[in-house]
Amino acid sequence: AKEYIEFEVRKAYTQLQMSYQARNILHKSLADVKQIHQSVSNFYNQGLVQKSDVLNAQVQVNTIETALAKAESNIQNASDGLRLLIGLETSSDVYTTDSLSQEISLFQDRELSSYRSDIMALNKAVDATNMMVKSSKMAFLPRINAFGSYSLNDSKAFKFGNDSYLVGINLSWTIFSGNQNRSKMKSAQFQRDKMQEELNLHIKKEELELNKTKRDLNDSQIEINKQKASVEQADEALRILSNRHREGLASTTDLLMAQAQFFQQKLMLSQSIMSYNITDAYLNFLSKTK
Repeated sequence: AKEYIEFEVRKAYTQLQMSYQARNILHKSLADVKQIHQSVSNFYNQGLVQKSDVLNAQVQVNTIETALAKAESNIQNASDGLRLLIGLETSSDVYTTDSLSQEISLFQDRELSSYRSDIMALNKAVDATNMMVKSSKMAFLPRINAFGSYSLNDSKAFKFGNDSYLVGINLSWTIFSGNQNRSKMKSAQFQRDKMQEELNLHIKKEELELNKTKRDLNDSQIEINKQKASVEQADEALRILSNRHREGLASTTDLLMAQAQFFQQKLMLSQSIMSYNITDAYLNFLSKTK
């Protein structure tokens, strides 16, 4: 439970990093769109573009301002969630984080360990049921009790003039409860087999989860590589359209679409990095030995 809470804290912190990253991207996007809106307004005043171009730019400004307000709320929500996990009281303050970046683990060959806490606990449970089986088998054997006593009779202490002692062995064997003992033994064996099966099933499920998480981590890495290329391509497309728009060779709609695509790709890249970091933290949790 402690290790899982640590993972949840790491996950919440990464989500808070993403909230800050989204806000920064939207701030930059809003500044660029306002610049486009100002430029289009100047063109409109000169009679070079239509009123619809100015309205489209204004719509884009309004859209980003709305998204930016939601991003500010997400920072507060993520801070509240992190505060809850670490056991602090509700507050209007927000946490600050370092910038979101891809965290590459130093431990690449992470496997399921038999020393993981939950697996060790189940192994102890299996050992306990084995002891129960051994205990139930002992009920079929006779019981032997040895006893002895010694008496000292003398007028003076430690003279040992008269003494006596008694030593004996008591053997008892209950022969009319065989079915009851047999039932107890069968029940103990069933519990042992059941616990062993639960252990085997738990290990198989955790191995499947571990392998799935490894594949998810690899998929996240591929997605990051693709998103980085997409960001570069969208940035180049935006640069070309910006130059063409200043020369009157590209429409305002095309420029706004290119600008929106560029910042959308940057958001998707940040989301991919967040997903990679969370998946990597979960993989560490699954392969943790203590």
